[in-house]
Amino acid sequence: MADGADTAWHLENVEAMAAAHPRTFFIPPADARRRLKLGDGVKLIFLLDIRASDGTEAERMWVEVLSEAGGRYSGELLNEPAVIAGLNLGDRVDFGPEHVASIDVSEAEIGYRVEDLAIVTRRLAQADVRPGYLRRDEPLRDGDSGWQLFLGDEPDESLEDSENFGPAKLGFLTDKFPELESVFRQGESGQVWAWQEDRKTYERVE
Repeated sequence: MADGADTAWHLENVEAMAAAHPRTFFIPPADARRRLKLGDGVKLIFLLDIRASDGTEAERMWVEVLSEAGGRYSGELLNEPAVIAGLNLGDRVDFGPEHVASIDVSEAEIGYRVEDLAIVTRRLAQADVRPGYLRRDEPLRDGDSGWQLFLGDEPDESLEDSENFGPAKLGFLTDKFPELESVFRQGESGQVWAWQEDRKTYERVE
């Protein structure tokens, strides 16, 4: 336990944080946070009421869901707190969907490696809209997903300049745009996908 540890804490309302910072603070979709299963691991943000002497303001820790009742959860703390005194590994923690910052999902369950990189255009990275056009090529190396994402209306000349592209992790992209999950899960090399606004989904382009 760090010096200057405190006992007063509360859970961060991550829904409010995500609403205030929609493109920099990402949380799982509401339906996923409201239908957690027993045994699921979730990350919660424990905020100290008074900043610790080392400057720590919060601890992000994992909790295993043990029970659910009326849309609320109770779970077991899976980490040993570093600065919060009186809270220990194995303690019971009560929380709601508004506190769930992340849900632990295995790569086998999600169907792709969230740490793999996609290539996105600079315009797309700076825009506040979902990708309009995606294609997948054969990955060139380990950690390369093969995916390339575009806003959809980039000038042809900009696509010829490598300076107009940059990397992004698949997990980061699906945090921002959950609709991409199904594409990353089933998309194969050589396929092209496009956003269909009328149906609110991505579909393959033949």
